Amino acid sequence: MKHRLITGALLLVIAISVLYVFLGNNWLEEQQYIQKEKNQDFVRNNLMHRLLEIQDQSEEIINQLLRENYKMELIPQKNVDLELHSLIKLENDLSLNPQFDLKFMYLGMGRKLAVYSKISLELEWELDFEYELNSLSLLDANRIMVHTSNGKLICLNREKGKILWEQSQLESAENEPQRSMISEISLNKYHQLDSSIILVPDNSELILLNSINGDEIAKLELGNRVEYISAFDQFERCVYLSSGKEIYKINFRISY
Repeated sequence: MKHRLITGALLLVIAISVLYVFLGNNWLEEQQYIQKEKNQDFVRNNLMHRLLEIQDQSEEIINQLLRENYKMELIPQKNVDLELHSLIKLENDLSLNPQFDLKFMYLGMGRKLAVYSKISLELEWELDFEYELNSLSLLDANRIMVHTSNGKLICLNREKGKILWEQSQLESAENEPQRSMISEISLNKYHQLDSSIILVPDNSELILLNSINGDEIAKLELGNRVEYISAFDQFERCVYLSSGKEIYKINFRISY
């Protein structure tokens, strides 16, 4: 009887030991794994939070540099000067922004469209319309679209001014003629620039501004009020404008 009790006790101890070895180790491993995942989550969240803080701080620093410290010269900063050249004297005032292509300048003056050679500055052709011109658009390599104040669209050949077709719009156009008083020259249009620039007229003056921080780069006095400015001519690296009854060409001279 005594031997049986001892044997039973030993078997119970062995069973408990076996359960502890298998189940106990698994439980400990599971707890260790859970704690490890918690630690990793904490580290990831903390790292993400710090990265977001760094990103916010970086954006703030970059914006501050752009606003206040743009003139900090890592390389010599380029200077941009404006050069004025008188091109054409007109009999009538310009009423639309000048348009241009590789060969010609297209000038709208009330009911008249006059086309001049960019090389010789001679009149190539002109055409009188029944109504005032509201807009002037270059369509493709050899066509130009005129939009008159009575709502009619007129398509012309650029070389000779021959009317190709006419069509009335569904709605009559009573809008004012197109007029843009700001000309932007971006880096992708003029690669020699340090940054994009904006040409803005102020009565008889032309002011050249840095588009990033608004700093004044150059100023030019024309004598008469600036009326119309063209877009930037990438081929000639200039803009065209009207002042009084005269067409001018503005070149941009880059220097260090």
